Amino acid sequence: MKKFIIIFLFTDLILFLVLFSNSQAQYHFGKNKIQYTNFQWQVMNTEHFEVYFYSEERELAETAAAMAEKSYYDLAAKFHLILSQPVPLILYSAHNYFQQTNTIPYLLPEGVGGFMEFMKGRVVVPFDGSYANLDRVIRHELVHVFSLAKFRAVLCDHDRHQYYLPPLWMIEGLAEYWSRSWDAEAEMVMRDAAISGNLVPLDQMYRISGTFQMYKQGQSAMEFIAQRYGPDKILRLFENWWKAKKFEDALEITLGSSLKEVDGQWQYSLKKRYYPLLKDHDMPDQVAEQLTSVGSNVKPAVCPATGSDEGGIVFMSNRMGYVAVYHLLPRQGGGGKERRLIRGERTVEFEALHLLKSKLDVSADGELAFVSKSQETDVLYLWDMETGRVIKRYQFPHLISLSSPAWSPRGDRIAISGTDRQGHVDLYLLTLSNGELRQLTADIYDDRDPSWSPQGHRLVFSSDRSPQGHRGFHNLYLYWLEDGQVERLTEGAHNDYAPSWAPDGDVIAFSSDREGVCNLYLQEVHGLAHHVYKLTNILTGCFDPDWSADGQQIIFSAYENQRFQIYRMAIPDSLGPGVLVSRSEGEEPWRPMKLSAPQNPSPARYRKKLSLDIAQSAVSYDPVFGVGGGLQIALTDMLGNHQYYFLLNNTASDRRDFLSSFNFGASYFDLSRRTNLGGGVFHFVDDYFDDYHGWYFERQYGGYMAVSHPFSKFHRIELSTFLENSDKENYDTGRTRSALLSSAYLSFIRDTSLWGPVGPVDGMRMNLTLGFTWQPTSGHVFSRNLRGDLRQYFRISRRICHAVRLVGRYSQGMEPQISYMGGSWDMRGYPRRHFMGRKLILLNNELRVPVIDNLLVGFPFGNLELQSIRGALFVDVGNAWDENLSLKKELSQVHGSFGLGLRARIGYFTVLRLDFAKLTDFDRIFPQTKVQFFFGWNY
Repeated sequence: MKKFIIIFLFTDLILFLVLFSNSQAQYHFGKNKIQYTNFQWQVMNTEHFEVYFYSEERELAETAAAMAEKSYYDLAAKFHLILSQPVPLILYSAHNYFQQTNTIPYLLPEGVGGFMEFMKGRVVVPFDGSYANLDRVIRHELVHVFSLAKFRAVLCDHDRHQYYLPPLWMIEGLAEYWSRSWDAEAEMVMRDAAISGNLVPLDQMYRISGTFQMYKQGQSAMEFIAQRYGPDKILRLFENWWKAKKFEDALEITLGSSLKEVDGQWQYSLKKRYYPLLKDHDMPDQVAEQLTSVGSNVKPAVCPATGSDEGGIVFMSNRMGYVAVYHLLPRQGGGGKERRLIRGERTVEFEALHLLKSKLDVSADGELAFVSKSQETDVLYLWDMETGRVIKRYQFPHLISLSSPAWSPRGDRIAISGTDRQGHVDLYLLTLSNGELRQLTADIYDDRDPSWSPQGHRLVFSSDRSPQGHRGFHNLYLYWLEDGQVERLTEGAHNDYAPSWAPDGDVIAFSSDREGVCNLYLQEVHGLAHHVYKLTNILTGCFDPDWSADGQQIIFSAYENQRFQIYRMAIPDSLGPGVLVSRSEGEEPWRPMKLSAPQNPSPARYRKKLSLDIAQSAVSYDPVFGVGGGLQIALTDMLGNHQYYFLLNNTASDRRDFLSSFNFGASYFDLSRRTNLGGGVFHFVDDYFDDYHGWYFERQYGGYMAVSHPFSKFHRIELSTFLENSDKENYDTGRTRSALLSSAYLSFIRDTSLWGPVGPVDGMRMNLTLGFTWQPTSGHVFSRNLRGDLRQYFRISRRICHAVRLVGRYSQGMEPQISYMGGSWDMRGYPRRHFMGRKLILLNNELRVPVIDNLLVGFPFGNLELQSIRGALFVDVGNAWDENLSLKKELSQVHGSFGLGLRARIGYFTVLRLDFAKLTDFDRIFPQTKVQFFFGWNY
């Protein structure tokens, strides 16, 4: 979950945590990473790896270890390097399990297929049912491990201490190039980029940083360098790293050509390669009717016309940021009206709709079957499209993931693909009358995308059980429901996906990359001689075909201009001669690789072993406070479930105060279960200043405990308690106070927000906190605190939103907490901390609009690019009080401001904020325009 320890990595987290009683540290938002399962971890030590796995995936771990060892020897030869330490390899049998990992604090989106973590060099990968994909992902991440080790070794050998990394496109492009062959996805992306004019120059690849296109352009560029300049030049680039201070110089030293020259050669080679293809290939919109245009739209399914429904097409789309299910209604004269059926990614029920992984299907009665993640596992939902409500939900404890439900012709059964806890992907049959789930296939192969024959006695599906399956290729198979026999339908070293049976039962439409990119084909089913006919000749790629009710048209998705869209085309009267399919007899089943007997050690139970994540020191100087500094240390175990943080510094101004002026904090967090536990001790002493109390001295020491329990990805409850001794002296008044204080804070947090380039643009965020501080020895109440923060984001269009924030804070007691307001983050136009008091109210209204997506500013020393410049029209209303006034009186004293602002993102870490504000007390508007410049994300 969104742990309350994340922020430590580059800030004073210990201070942040242990001073809950004097700050708003517990007052935050964020979605939750949840440990649903208490895995029983084991570790297997091979020659070069420590493989971490849980008991259900023992066989999978042996295969992953064999793959890792094989890749290790290959990459050691490529890099001319032997790693000095074993590589930690952490394995998860399903992506839903993988998303629970604590090895990094961030929430993992569905598109992440694995990662290499930099602190400990951990390789963390999920299994998606395909052993070939697992092999590629492990090898990809090991390229990262070797790359970083090679950079360090080269710099160390030449006694150089500067440490800069190549651009991300090279890092990921090399990992792709050395881990997989050029495939249909890469070809699709690069053809589209070259033909549609979306190819990004190498020196501007930061504009698409982290996208799939960046990975594929990087792979293409690295392959080009190896072919044009020689494969040895890649290793030579690593070995020349010490000679330069930036990537461009190292590249030119190695290749003898500048980055600009290499980029020009690479782009020209792509044009020569792809432009001639237009002679025999077409872009999708040239041969089919485009039905969608906004966002990416995939997984179309035809809706049969019923008594109250005109039919149409359902599909999934991310056009508004969240993934949702839409219904395209037919309209006379062409086109159609779209309506949103299901809003995904903002409720527990529809936490993730699996945009690119799971198909939709609609029954003859107009019931939609779809899959969504809910809590830890996937759920099969049946949805009434007329009433817009869930009819039934099916959740199977032994199945972690589900995909591509398919209705039987009579509407009484559903075939579906499911992943069990061992990672096996098999076909299942659900009988709706009694809820019985029957397993159809039970093996190690990746069985996906079932489709029913019109007679209801056979299924066609895609599987890697063919002899070429060990290389990742999927072919089509028939499953006979009467006796469970499996019959091979297509054959070859290519991928055949998403079969869809025609209404007349004679042919099956499917997507295949047998000619380089995915196109649509028709496969004969009846008779002894089965022919395959090519239906489309699209330049980029076609996917997920579905038939119209009369069998005269095909609906599909295709890739064009960096997006997937839905298309419709008529089946031509003549398909040409076709290709006769020959099928091998008596094929031998393949098995995944395993370690040989001498290499296969017995696993041991995982034991918590701490190692250093980060240790950093800092020295600072302040003209008032003088010289300061300190040490921060973070220790965690290999799985990230147990985390320790330490802070140490000294604030003494002379030697006599040295021993008594140590600041120390120690914290421990247990994140291994759903309910996160934390605690620690601290001692802090220093002189402080704030606008309300002035200068004062305070010594605090004590301990705290914290508990955080998530109810779902979107909401949680947090409880923190403190027991501390506080000695305080105010220099201005001379007042002293010594007290043993106990504090407790209870917070409820909800967060369904969707973030844009400079802040949230949709959803809502809420935090309600109750706090109480008292003196146990006397019973005196030092403070009672109530805080609320509600933020709602109303989407007006894809790129415009209305953001509203309502904040209220109230504190009373002997030492009430003081709230501050003023500045760019709350009351714009007013000085920072202009308003202060124990009561506060704030209302922000902001209309957020796009201004400029990219602005390149030229300087004599280089260019500065500002990305995602956004505008804001705002109105702020609020005030802070100390007096005990009536609510009516307090509200009559509010102040306000209004104006406009600009926001520009700088890299990944911050946003520039420029505001122009007029101030008002609601009796008059002050003439001066206030200009404020600051940093920070939108609220």
